[in-house]
Amino acid sequence: MRTVTFKTQSKEIKRLLDLAKKDDVLLQTAGGDEFILSTVGGFDFEIARQRQSKELMAFLEERFRNGRGHKGIPLENVERQLNLPRRKPRKPHRD
Repeated sequence: MRTVTFKTQSKEIKRLLDLAKKDDVLLQTAGGDEFILSTVGGFDFEIARQRQSKELMAFLEERFRNGRGHKGIPLENVERQLNLPRRKPRKPHRD
């Protein structure tokens, strides 16, 4: 991700930024390329930055692939280990 800082703003850039403060703006070039202009909130910005991390994305992909082969821990076992009150067993889900 790249940051571009405007030292001066044309009227058109100011108008686009004002629009983007209210809602995302889809920018289209004459050649058909499309871009989104959007305000950046703290969480949104952090997510966008993390997606740029090749190491993190590789780690998450590996965890996803490894986790698919495991069924996990049955809820009854977790409840027992945490000394939670026993719930009635659920009825099987019908499709």
